[in-house]
Amino acid sequence: MKSVAEILGHFDGRGRVEITLRGLRVARAGRVGAIAYELGYALHSRDVRSKNVVRLHFVRDDDPLARRRAEETRARVSAGGPLLLPEGARRPGPPPPPQPPPPLPPYLRAGDLRGRRDDGATRARALPGGAGGLGCDR
Repeated sequence: MKSVAEILGHFDGRGRVEITLRGLRVARAGRVGAIAYELGYALHSRDVRSKNVVRLHFVRDDDPLARRRAEETRARVSAGGPLLLPEGARRPGPPPPPQPPPPLPPYLRAGDLRGRRDDGATRARALPGGAGGLGCDR
């Protein structure tokens, strides 16, 4: 089988990846697929050329959960951890939802603007010089 470093080199963030397995390595296609999944890729197609040649086509999965899984896998590998999690190991859940925005100040709330009419004339008369202080006469 191709070395793990060689397989990791293919999944470097590009949009499409193609890996060809020959001979006895064809039996390890499932492991290559598992590595691709951990690195944020999905199997697009599996092209069986012959009994001894299989071509795997992967596309990058841009779903936020897939991107997060890829970041966690790369961090785990760079820290010296395992590339693939053992069977039954729990993956961390999705991140918490974002916090709601802060409340509006009282002067911007809809209840304080109720009953007011803003046609522009009120502001124009309030400024010195008539229509907005531009020196325009009515």
